[in-house]
Amino acid sequence: MPLIPWVVIRNQKGHGEIGKFALRAVWGGLLFSALGAFLLVINLAEWRFLERLAEAMTAYGVIALISGLCSSFLGKGRN
Repeated sequence: MPLIPWVVIRNQKGHGEIGKFALRAVWGGLLFSALGAFLLVINLAEWRFLERLAEAMTAYGVIALISGLCSSFLGKGRN
């Protein structure tokens, strides 16, 4: 079983919806995690709102990443 989810998605034919969801969740998770971590690092003027937003974005990104990885691996065996 490959560890890279887009390889799994590309190889499964007939599972377009699962593949699209997994791909969006993985890339969205990576984007949100990276943006949230970046906001936490720069922490502009120590704004409390920005800090909470960055923590929420990082948490959402990790959840979306895990969800996308799970659905891509689980979707591979379905017919």
